[in-house]
Amino acid sequence: MMQFLEILTGAVSAVKPVTGNTGYWLILPTVIIAVWTALVGYRKGRDIFSPLCFFSGFYLLWMVGGYLINYSDRSFHLAEHYRTIPFYILIGYLSFLVGYLIPVIESKKTISYKVNYKKYPPIKKNLYVIYFIAFIFSILYYAMTWRILMSGLIHQTRFEAISGMGYIYHVMELFYYFFLVYLATKWFFKSAFTVFDWVLLILALLPLLIHFHRGPIIWIIISLISYRHYISKKVSIKKLMVLAVVLFCLGAFLGNLREGNKNMAIFLRASNEIKVHVWNLSRHMSKSREIGVPLGIKPVWMAVALLAPGPDLDFSRWLQEKFGYPDIPSITLIGEGYMSYFIWGVILEFFILGFLLRQVYYLFVKKPGLRNLCIYIFLLTQSCSAITFGINKVLVSTIYFIGLSIILIPGDTVLPADEDQGVSTD
Repeated sequence: MMQFLEILTGAVSAVKPVTGNTGYWLILPTVIIAVWTALVGYRKGRDIFSPLCFFSGFYLLWMVGGYLINYSDRSFHLAEHYRTIPFYILIGYLSFLVGYLIPVIESKKTISYKVNYKKYPPIKKNLYVIYFIAFIFSILYYAMTWRILMSGLIHQTRFEAISGMGYIYHVMELFYYFFLVYLATKWFFKSAFTVFDWVLLILALLPLLIHFHRGPIIWIIISLISYRHYISKKVSIKKLMVLAVVLFCLGAFLGNLREGNKNMAIFLRASNEIKVHVWNLSRHMSKSREIGVPLGIKPVWMAVALLAPGPDLDFSRWLQEKFGYPDIPSITLIGEGYMSYFIWGVILEFFILGFLLRQVYYLFVKKPGLRNLCIYIFLLTQSCSAITFGINKVLVSTIYFIGLSIILIPGDTVLPADEDQGVSTD
């Protein structure tokens, strides 16, 4: 860990020199370190969904891949901030590793666990209650925002519809988040899938289909795969790579369909999807002085402020108005940290993510109960989403989900293997 701290300190002190013409090469050590880390993480536990494997893979795709595509397309010119982007990509990943390498308090005693089937009926009832509440809020949200949503292209008007309605919108999000928990609960307790479950599935997907919001749809599929990976059968690297290609093509196809670009090649669309986030990062860095950077906790505060009734903007729309962007830009975790406290903001945000993922993953590995599983998968997917959209986009939903998971799911869904238990009832 001390070696990483020395590297990080040296890199911070070297920020001036790398902003010259030599700055581009810093993307190479990021590739080497991230690939090596992912391989080591996989060999250690043979777990493709461990933070070191999964987070590193997404970081390589969106940050490194995005930079390389922009560079090869000659999208970047010789302005200083373009040459510093590889430096921030490297610093962000090193900060994640430093946070991840902080040791946890380990128990030397290894315990074998078995499922506690007595907990299934009360958990199922709890999930029905939260599902019903989220359903009511969904109806309320669409009843109040339908005219706004239908006033233009829905993938643009949905941002406007959330303004002043965040306190309802984030409860509505629980509709599909907790359907994932419901499915995981059925699998965890080996309960059969019924017609009623299919009805719940359709109801859960309706808000996403109305919005035509690709991100949650993709993350739902990834979450379901990861639940099956841990509960029933592990997913091999080969299968995961095939699934990744299929999901990426699906995302590109849905993007074309949503925006009416039916003639755009899937490969070209996929390339644009990868590079857009680093391109937006470069735009934010070039214009950051116009809004009085550093902004401090403003991005996070604006996310929390959406929970209060009133015409509040989320951070993306606020940037659009400040910079005069024709579109609503993605933020990226690097961009959010940079606009908050420059390099120290980048270090802090990545450090926090690395630390939290390590602690939650360790809790799940040591006691693989349903609550620990659901919290870990949610935090992992939201952390990967934050790479491209920032913590401000996932903060409120993460707090809601973790808080409700602790309340609704008992911590003793697994018991030491030498204790008695009941049988499943459905």
